[in-house]
Amino acid sequence: MNPKNPKWKTPKFGIRTFIDDPYFLNVEKETYPTVKDICEGIIKGKFVEAVEVAGIGSGKSYSAEILACYCAYHLLCLTDAHQYYGLARDKYITIINMGINSTQALEVVFAGIKSFVAESPYFQSLNPEIKVSSIKFPDQKIMLMSGNSKSTTPLGYNIFAAVLDEAAFYLDNENRSVAEEIYNALQRRIVSRFGTDGLLAMISSPRYTDDFIMRKLDESKQFPDQVFSVQLPTWKVKNNKQVDLTKTFYFNPNTGEVRDDKPEYTTSINKVTDPNFEARKHDWWEIPIEFKKSFQMNPEKAKRDFGAVPSLTIEGFFPRPEIVAEAFDSERTNPVLRAGEYKFDLDPLRIPYYIHIDLALNRKGKGDFAAISMAHFNGWKLNEKTEEKLPSVYVDLVERIGADKTGEIDFARVRQRIYDLKAMGFNIRLITFDQYQSRDSIQLLKKKGYKTDLLSVDRTIDPYNVLKELIYDSRVSIHPHQIAQEELCRLELVKGNKIDHPPNGSKDCADAICGAVYNVITNTSNQGLGFAVGDMGSAQVVSNVDSPNKSNEEELQAIREKEAYYRQLESDKDQGWLDDGRL
Repeated sequence: MNPKNPKWKTPKFGIRTFIDDPYFLNVEKETYPTVKDICEGIIKGKFVEAVEVAGIGSGKSYSAEILACYCAYHLLCLTDAHQYYGLARDKYITIINMGINSTQALEVVFAGIKSFVAESPYFQSLNPEIKVSSIKFPDQKIMLMSGNSKSTTPLGYNIFAAVLDEAAFYLDNENRSVAEEIYNALQRRIVSRFGTDGLLAMISSPRYTDDFIMRKLDESKQFPDQVFSVQLPTWKVKNNKQVDLTKTFYFNPNTGEVRDDKPEYTTSINKVTDPNFEARKHDWWEIPIEFKKSFQMNPEKAKRDFGAVPSLTIEGFFPRPEIVAEAFDSERTNPVLRAGEYKFDLDPLRIPYYIHIDLALNRKGKGDFAAISMAHFNGWKLNEKTEEKLPSVYVDLVERIGADKTGEIDFARVRQRIYDLKAMGFNIRLITFDQYQSRDSIQLLKKKGYKTDLLSVDRTIDPYNVLKELIYDSRVSIHPHQIAQEELCRLELVKGNKIDHPPNGSKDCADAICGAVYNVITNTSNQGLGFAVGDMGSAQVVSNVDSPNKSNEEELQAIREKEAYYRQLESDKDQGWLDDGRL
């Protein structure tokens, strides 16, 4: 921010002098040394953008206040800022502070800015007009103002600099992130009027792995000469007087383990005294003892709030992703060879199979997918603590179906998957759909003799609670499917009564799996499962070979023996050895 051949009205001092000197901000002792380093790095590096990701209590908002005031100072030092930048004097040149909402913007960062201006001899010498949401310097036509998280806020202003405070939390009324829209609106105005002299600073603690601030942090690595970036936990910012660095504990960000003694057999430790923090490169963090309780009580939340390392979700429905990963059996293979072609690890058994389908339209290129999942009862598993025998589930199929050449989901292709599975010998007992555009498919399948129903996994969290219990009890087996695993790990519990995906995420496969598993469990009685002879001849029900009084191995062996018996009957019939109509 050093214009070519500037015409300075007054000498311009560096930002450290601006922070420390009593004539300017006079906050030398109050400002963390790391905050000074960050501010100086942004200004001296002449960066056009800055991304600061830091933990709670690290002085993020304080650095935002300092940067906003220094940008105003830069403009006020020029003889005529409007003339220098070729702007008409009908509008103020503006430094805007954006907040989550108008109240937060006013009460947090802008309150600090007003305090700086009101107590600074330098700013007071210029006769500022300090109002509720703005600070104007009428003679110079320079203004600091408070905004909020609406994309229309910057319209009509000559924005020289903008600070997006807690940018990861800018949401609209439908809980969708609007930070990208605000960023684009501000960035265009700054660049179009001030070129590389302006500044757009984004400062926030993270929400989840690919939220706005984390995407900007990743993007900054592509433009290191133009975008300043830093990611720091709270304890790396606070000074030694506020944090006791002699008493520490160790935290594993991958497993959530907390321990007092130094971990053995690893050299990948980010020590509390290390100046840098590269979260992804370290298996262990050394952390001051004052944070220990928070990391013990809720490791994921503490990692996000204090470590500035985001979780997969804000409030994850599955707080332990590693257990979800165990449900996906790496020894199994994905049965989907290509669209509509399958090769299963196991041949179809003569037991009921249950399907759930999550439909979508993909209208206007929204990117929605349909998903289908099929599952069956996989025997009883003994809970050693309660001595209960509980049902387990084998998920045979998870398939994601995208749009065709028309750009929309072809529901006929989805139904064809069911016909293909039946033709392969799967005894499909029940097919459920979510409630979105399902009526036509349900009617068509009913005409072909399939039992169908509606099942919404969105209206109540009961189906997902069932799935969660099975996953945590290791009672469900799913073939490898990266998208499905990621979707399950990133599911969010919203207000305690709704399961949703994060913004820009999806849960098509997760919903399909949930529905299929729920169908299996709700159709498995404590008295055992009947299963059909199949499509050869007249379907019958063979009663109660799956008794919960039998061990899991005994029960599965009984199924296999019945299976072998009926296959032999079919073979005999095919060869003409049976002609008495028993099949």
